[in-house]
Amino acid sequence: MSGEKEKIVASKSLIFFGSLMIAVWIAVGTAAFWVINSMFGWLFLGFSVFSVLIVTRRQMCGSCYYCASCTKGFAKLSKLFLGGSSIPGISKSITWGMAVFIYLLLSIVPGIMLVT
Repeated sequence: MSGEKEKIVASKSLIFFGSLMIAVWIAVGTAAFWVINSMFGWLFLGFSVFSVLIVTRRQMCGSCYYCASCTKGFAKLSKLFLGGSSIPGISKSITWGMAVFIYLLLSIVPGIMLVT
């Protein structure tokens, strides 16, 4: 029974709000780069969408064993973006590494570009 408690229940609201937060965060970062140069905006948009939605999501989704239903990694990605500190099936160090990468990519780098 303890294995059942660790499974992620992929509620529609978790996936919707997590995905919405990801989209808004990428849009804000893109706007920050767009202020500097439209080419930088396009490059940031492409790189962030690729790295967050394809690479990071794929790293999280190695197996459907940890999800109550298969969401192709979107439940885990949403949980990470909404502040989940532990994600079943992913070690704590990998979760922290992905979180740091995402926060650096989507927050600190655009912020530094706007300040300079």
